[in-house]
Amino acid sequence: MPSVTEVDPTLPARFPPITVQHILNCQFSEWHKLFASLTLKSKALPLTEDFVDYLNQDGLFLPLDSNGLPQPHYEHPTDSDHNSDGEEDDQEWKKEFEHLNAAGGADESTETSDTEDDQNIPHFPDLETSISSAIEELGGAVFPKLNWSSPKDASWIALSGTLKCTNAADVFLLLKSSDFVMHDLSQAFEHCYVGEGRVEDLPKRPETFELVLRKWYELSPSMEFRCFVRDGRLIGL
Repeated sequence: MPSVTEVDPTLPARFPPITVQHILNCQFSEWHKLFASLTLKSKALPLTEDFVDYLNQDGLFLPLDSNGLPQPHYEHPTDSDHNSDGEEDDQEWKKEFEHLNAAGGADESTETSDTEDDQNIPHFPDLETSISSAIEELGGAVFPKLNWSSPKDASWIALSGTLKCTNAADVFLLLKSSDFVMHDLSQAFEHCYVGEGRVEDLPKRPETFELVLRKWYELSPSMEFRCFVRDGRLIGL
């Protein structure tokens, strides 16, 4: 058997260097049009730059709903005792605040600050309406992803412990909490081959992003397989 140094260098490598175009070819919208009849029913929604900026912002917070109001709170149904304690704490805080206000010990700064915070919370009514329509079209439950990645690293933050989403707030929460999604947003081409070019010339991100909503199914991870295909041939499983 010839050693590595004896292999003809003019022969193509079995796994050539990954380029930006290779990564772009793996976007959902690129391959789905070829295999739509063989995969889960899905809906792709274009994302505005305002929404991309929201995902890139520091902190975990949800945008206002389609009516311009705060998203409903996420309360686990088994946490009734905890919620009860929380309500008591809220009542105690309210009484203390009223006492301070009556005594002249509180000013309008708290209320003003809350108002300013509300004004800074983003609002995406068109996207939320599109998400709600897509969820209904896909049977009432979906799992989300961006061009490449799903937020499976953030499933811990969902009440169900899965990527199952039944409303727009579920989708926003998972996307905003995911490092995988952040990688799509800013590091998708990080390790691409540049040839004789400079690493600095690599694009930082694709020109556009899309939110992909896929019909939810209870799939067993043990039945998932990753296949490797080259030139139309299955070369690995």
